[in-house]
Amino acid sequence: MKVITYHKSWEYFAKRFGINIVGQIEPKPGIPPSPAQVAKVIQIINSNNVKVIIMEPYFDDSIPNLIASKTKVKVLKLPNMVDAFPGEDSYFSFFDYIINNLKKAVE
Repeated sequence: MKVITYHKSWEYFAKRFGINIVGQIEPKPGIPPSPAQVAKVIQIINSNNVKVIIMEPYFDDSIPNLIASKTKVKVLKLPNMVDAFPGEDSYFSFFDYIINNLKKAVE
């Protein structure tokens, strides 16, 4: 599975589960994307058959939603820690939530 992430924070998860992160929306952590960066991400999505943008729920989703409207990818807000979302109160439920939602997003 190839994905784009909003922020450079999913590398360990991706490596463990065989997910290929082909780009980030933020050019560097904490730096908002420029119009040129947004265009670059759109090009990466189109040339790599990316289906999902992964982001943490606390980031502004306006740029990811703009990119999604131009590419038809899904924006998926995923927790980055246990208890970030209601009902995800254990390490196992945390990973189950992430994996199940990723599967649904690419089906």
